[in-house]
Amino acid sequence: MGRHDNRQRKFPQIHTLQQALQLGTLADRARACREVLDITQQELADEAGTNQAVVQKIENGKSKQPRILPDYAAALGVPVAALHYGKQESIDAYQFYADAPALFAANDA
Repeated sequence: MGRHDNRQRKFPQIHTLQQALQLGTLADRARACREVLDITQQELADEAGTNQAVVQKIENGKSKQPRILPDYAAALGVPVAALHYGKQESIDAYQFYADAPALFAANDA
């Protein structure tokens, strides 16, 4: 761990962002990503252009559809869909949207 060794980690077994993005809830993925990057809630809030209370609500599961999520994900350096939905779901969603033009074209024919 880095400069915040004295903080209690909820996910000490998670060491990469890829591992963090496989957790089950947005709250867990958000906190684990922050822990992997070894930054405080305040540091993340500053980078995402919000305040620490918003970060805390996301990490506590009290904000399930946060408007700040795109900026939050960018501050963490992860795709917003992966943070919001988890790894497999984001891959599935990406594939759906990648296939969407062909689906619409087939329906118009």
